[in-house]
Amino acid sequence: MAYHWPGNVRELANVIERAVVLGLMPAPNSSELPVSLTAGGSAADQRVSYRDGMNAARMDLIQRALTKTHGNRAAAARLLQLETKYFLKLMKSLSIE
Repeated sequence: MAYHWPGNVRELANVIERAVVLGLMPAPNSSELPVSLTAGGSAADQRVSYRDGMNAARMDLIQRALTKTHGNRAAAARLLQLETKYFLKLMKSLSIE
């Protein structure tokens, strides 16, 4: 509630969507929200490019899926509803082993 939302409604929608996707639960907790919302610092101190932000979100999703599937890449791809071939290409592009 203390965050000033310098972006717009799309920023809020993206944060909520990300929290729901990552949390796989009805209500997200603070560990599932972006650091910019929970760290208490100003948004200007924590600016990140769109590309960096998207890559960080992708990496987080992939890591969570791999953890959930005990490293099984095919199962992680299915969990994220991605084709295995694309999932492996995405992992390579993000330097995830």
